[in-house]
Amino acid sequence: VHGDCSLFFSFACMYSPYSSPYGLPPPGYAALTPSYVPIHSVVYGHPAPYGLVPPVAVAAPVAVAAAPAAAAPSTVSSDELFASSLLSAQILSEFPGRAEYAVRPLRRSDFGRGFLRVLSELTSTGDATEASFNAQFSAMAASAGTYFVVVAENVATGEIAAAGTLMIERKFTHSMSSAGHVEDIVTAASERGKGLAGVIVKQLVHLAKSAGCYKVLLDCKEELVPFYSKYGFVARGAFMGQYFDH
Repeated sequence: VHGDCSLFFSFACMYSPYSSPYGLPPPGYAALTPSYVPIHSVVYGHPAPYGLVPPVAVAAPVAVAAAPAAAAPSTVSSDELFASSLLSAQILSEFPGRAEYAVRPLRRSDFGRGFLRVLSELTSTGDATEASFNAQFSAMAASAGTYFVVVAENVATGEIAAAGTLMIERKFTHSMSSAGHVEDIVTAASERGKGLAGVIVKQLVHLAKSAGCYKVLLDCKEELVPFYSKYGFVARGAFMGQYFDH
C-alpha cells in the first residue's frame, strides 16, 4: 500500500504527561547534571547519561571495595533507529505473517537489504549512497524520540518488504503535548496483499500513543481512504502543500 498526498486525516490519542524517573545527582556532581531530563529520554526509554558514582577512597594498606553501581537502563543498538522494545508485542503476536516477516525498527544495515529500493516504489529517493544513508540515519538517531521508521523484513530473503515512518512534532498546545505524522507507507509490489502495511500502521499508531501524542495525522490518495479507515483514521478537512525541487 502506498500513495501520494490528497486527503488529510486525524486520529485522537490521549495525552499522558511524563515525569523524570531519575533522582538527584550524587554529591559533588551537580555541575555535571542538569536539573531536568528531556521528555524523549523518559518516553522512549533512552538512558540518561548521568548516574555517576563518586570514587571510593582507598586507605592503605587495605583497599575499600566500592559499592556496586545500579544497573543502567537498556540502550538502543547502534544499528537500530530506536529500541525494538517500544513496539507492541500484542500487535506482533496478532500478525498472521509473523513467522515469515520480521516487523522491527529500521537498521543501519538495511541499506543493503533494499530499503531504498522499496521506498523508490513510492517516491523518488534521488542519488542516495550508503554514505548519505548512514549520515541521514545518524542524524535521525541523534534526535531521539522523534523519528520512528518501522520495516517488515522478509525472513526468507533478508530483503525489506515494507516500511512506514512516524515523526513526532512537539507542540506548545494541548498542555505542551505532541502530534504524530505518519509518512512513507509503502509495500514492495511483490509483497502486497500480505497485511504488511496494516501491521506497520498499527505499530506507528501505537508508538504515537505511547509518546503521549494527542493526535496522529496522515495524507493519502482517495482510493486509500477505506484502507486507513480500518485503523481508526477519519477524513477531516483538505490537505494542502507546497513542493520544492531538489
